[in-house]
Amino acid sequence: MLQCRPRPEIINCTPTKVDRVAARECLKAAADTFHGIKEGLVVSLPKQCGIDVGFTFSKDIDCKNINIPDSEKKNGEKEKKNVEKEEQIARFGADKEKEISKLKELFEADCIAEKQKANQEKGRADAMVVKAESQKALAEDNCKKFMEEKRCADKMSQQLELRRG
Repeated sequence: MLQCRPRPEIINCTPTKVDRVAARECLKAAADTFHGIKEGLVVSLPKQCGIDVGFTFSKDIDCKNINIPDSEKKNGEKEKKNVEKEEQIARFGADKEKEISKLKELFEADCIAEKQKANQEKGRADAMVVKAESQKALAEDNCKKFMEEKRCADKMSQQLELRRG
């Protein structure tokens, strides 16, 4: 029984117009290899290959010049372009995901650096507060000493006045 050489390729095709166009081209090449065979076998070639290609084979067919309708070619091209666009969108999405991931990493690194900087500033501020508090305590001690000395001086002054008077 006559077999189409590219049969596995055609059988595995999904039924889109792009694949039908490819299958037709495949059948053209296969039919072209069968010169001088019985017309019935040539006519049944598409059926044997497992696909309806939308045109009739005959003994006298010019396999290399079978015309595929322009509308079908254009539809096939559109489908290819749509697939390409979807692939580009998917790649673009993946690239954007990577870019977003990098930006997140940079942002997190910046946040960590800012937190460290803020902690350092807080540490400096805390040190200044401690220093100010110690200076305040020292000033209060000095003030107490001064007040005691003043009281002492006032008492002495009173005692001197009492002795004079």
